[in-house]
Amino acid sequence: MSEPRRPAAFRVEPEKAGPEPEKAKPERRPETARKPRAIPKSEVALVVPAEIDVFESDDVEAREPPPAIAPRRRSRLGAIFLAALAALLSLAIGLWTDRLIRDLFDRYDWLGWAAVAAAAVAALTLAVILVRELAALSRLASVEKIITTPRRQLHKVIPATINGLYGMAYALAASVNAVNLSKIMNVIDALDELHGSSHRGLPLADVQALTGSLVLERALKLGLDCGDDPAFIRFDEKRRGDHRSLTAALSGKSSG
Repeated sequence: MSEPRRPAAFRVEPEKAGPEPEKAKPERRPETARKPRAIPKSEVALVVPAEIDVFESDDVEAREPPPAIAPRRRSRLGAIFLAALAALLSLAIGLWTDRLIRDLFDRYDWLGWAAVAAAAVAALTLAVILVRELAALSRLASVEKIITTPRRQLHKVIPATINGLYGMAYALAASVNAVNLSKIMNVIDALDELHGSSHRGLPLADVQALTGSLVLERALKLGLDCGDDPAFIRFDEKRRGDHRSLTAALSGKSSG
């Protein structure tokens, strides 16, 4: 038997790196000069300078606002037509009910009495609804009374229902003019400061923002300016403060 081979170390020499093969360079095609062509007039933008440059004129701020546009008077013919149509429909419903009850009595007495009871319930319900609406209208203060009431007494004339508040907002916006704009802004500024149990739980801040937006939009359409009015300045500061607080709350939620 041969002896086992002992371990030995061999020296491995590194291979000599030869020159790298040159990469084939892409052939460049000779550039051909673009032929000149004419641009049609339909593709050419024509800039016409304005006759009056508002940015260069110095008297823009000094110009008077446009005159106020008087509201259009509504024709009374429409109201007369609607009233006559309502009266005609009421008479038609009454005649139809009377004929129905007579026909039911001719067939069976109990059907006639049932129809009479149903008609009585409907008439009684309609009477209750009308009485409640008339009572609400009698309690609803007019716009003139609201804007002439002192600030501390506004809680007595401001509506205490959500529908009444939104109705007041649109009524105030519709009655804007150069005389009462400052008084209306004073009412808007005081909406979120109403004290009393009748206005608790109502979205007074939302109603204030809506009323302010409607009134300012109406004032701009009429060319009225209330930028120097103290009530408008206070209302604008409240609106900006609410916007900043909302932005801060949203940014806090997004960072969290």
